[in-house]
Parts: sequence; structure tokens; C-alpha cells
Amino acid sequence: MTTMTLRQLPLVAALTAVALFALKSVAIAVTGEPYGTAAGVLFYPGLLAAVVAAVAAGLALGAGRGLPARAGLVLGCLAVAAVAAAVGDVVGRAVVPSTSWVAGEVNLWVMGAVLVVLAAAASRRARGASVRAGTVSTSSTGGA
Repeated sequence: MTTMTLRQLPLVAALTAVALFALKSVAIAVTGEPYGTAAGVLFYPGLLAAVVAAVAAGLALGAGRGLPARAGLVLGCLAVAAVAAAVGDVVGRAVVPSTSWVAGEVNLWVMGAVLVVLAAAASRRARGASVRAGTVSTSSTGGA
């Protein structure tokens, strides 16, 4: 049985959020209902995955640091996701006609993209920290 590590969780959660937000966009495009049941069913799990991605990225970035640093990094990653969503909202409403459902979805797309980049950086840092600590095998026959 394979277990997910803190190095993998941020990226898996971010990609899950992106996939759910993309499916939500498809559901809106097909049904024409931005606030319909299909969109709602996909939005909330996507939002949960985004929060998990941000928290896990903060924890991965804070691995090996004290509690105040880890808490600060978690809050910082959550703030980055929130700012990305706000910027995406402003850009979406400025660029896309207000009558289009796309204007209301750009914020999720921007936040998802930022979370994937943040999660990839956190995963990379966590791997580097574990290699330096000697807890990850780098051989072709070994673990991670």
C-alpha cells in the first residue's frame, strides 16, 4: 500500500481543485446555469481541495521549522490563494463581458494555477529538505 506524503499532498490537492473547477466550467457551459446544482456540486469539493492544497503547501514549506514558522507559512499560503482569487476576479470582470459566465470563473482558474505553482514549489522544497536530511532514497531501486 502506498501512502501520500506531505511532499505529494499539495500537488495532488491543487491538481484536484483545478480538475474540479474545470469540470464546473464544463457543467456551466453545457447547462447554461452558473448557479445550478451541477456547478454547486463541483464548486464545494474544488474549494475544499484548494484549501487543502494551500494548507499542505504551507506545511510542506515549513517542514523542519518551528510551530510559529509553520503557522505563518500556512496562513501565508492561504493568503496567496485568496489574493490570487481576488486578482482573478478583478481581471475576469475587466476583460470578459459581464454577461458571460466566464467572468465569474476566471478567479477560480487563476487561483488554481497559482496553487499548482505554489504546490510544486512546496513539493520541490520538501523533497530537497528530505534529501538533505537523508530520509529520501535517490537511487533507482529506492523509495521516493
